[in-house]
Amino acid sequence: MPDLHVPTLFALLGPAFLLLGAGRCLAARAWHPQGRTWLIVGTVFSAVALWLHLHPA
Repeated sequence: MPDLHVPTLFALLGPAFLLLGAGRCLAARAWHPQGRTWLIVGTVFSAVALWLHLHPA
């Protein structure tokens, strides 16, 4: 089984979560709590991915 490259995985999941959050908020036409949660998760994943890419082990 191939090894997972965590920085790349986080770099893919972060924007996906951001899109889910934006889609949920746009569908509700308001800051829906579930949409805000997805936006927060997406922001955290994206920030961690950026940090991992800038500070390789």
